Amino acid sequence: MVRIRTATIIPGSPLRTWTALVDGGQRRAWHPIFQLTDPIEIGITQYKLRLHNWKKPPAGEASVDVLEKPKTFSWSCGLRFVLTVREIYELEEDGAGTYLTHSLEFRGILARLVVAAVRRNFAKMLAESDDRLSRYLRWRSAQTPHAAGKTKSSPRHGRKSR
Repeated sequence: MVRIRTATIIPGSPLRTWTALVDGGQRRAWHPIFQLTDPIEIGITQYKLRLHNWKKPPAGEASVDVLEKPKTFSWSCGLRFVLTVREIYELEEDGAGTYLTHSLEFRGILARLVVAAVRRNFAKMLAESDDRLSRYLRWRSAQTPHAAGKTKSSPRHGRKSR
C-alpha cells in the first residue's frame, strides 16, 4: 500500500465539514477531485474523476466504505489486487475549526508504479481539493443567515391592515 496525505485546518465545525463531504449537492458545489453521486450510505455509488482538459474523464463504480459521522468518510474504486484507490477524509475538532487529514491509498500490483509516476500530481490535486473545500465552507458560512431564513422582518409583519 502507498499513501499520499495532506493535512489542513478547515473553517467550521467537523459536522459542517462532514456535511459538505457527503451531501451530493454540496460536493458538486466545491468541485472535489472525485465527484461521487450521493455518498450518503455505505455501499455502491458512482464516481467521476475531474481532470482538466479531458473530454471524457474516467468514471465508474465505487464503494462507500466508511461513514462515521462526523469523523471519517472513505470510499474506494478500482480492480481488486490490480489497482485500488481509496480516498479518506478524517476530521478532528480543532480550536480554529476542523483539522482535516485527506489521503489517497493505492493498493494492488500496480500501486507503486502508478504512484511513482504521479505522486507529485496527486499531492497537488489533494491540496487544491482541500483549498476548494475550505473556500466553499467560508463562503457557505457567510451565506448561512440568508439560507436559514433569518432575514429581518418588516415591523408591520403580522398586523392586519385597516
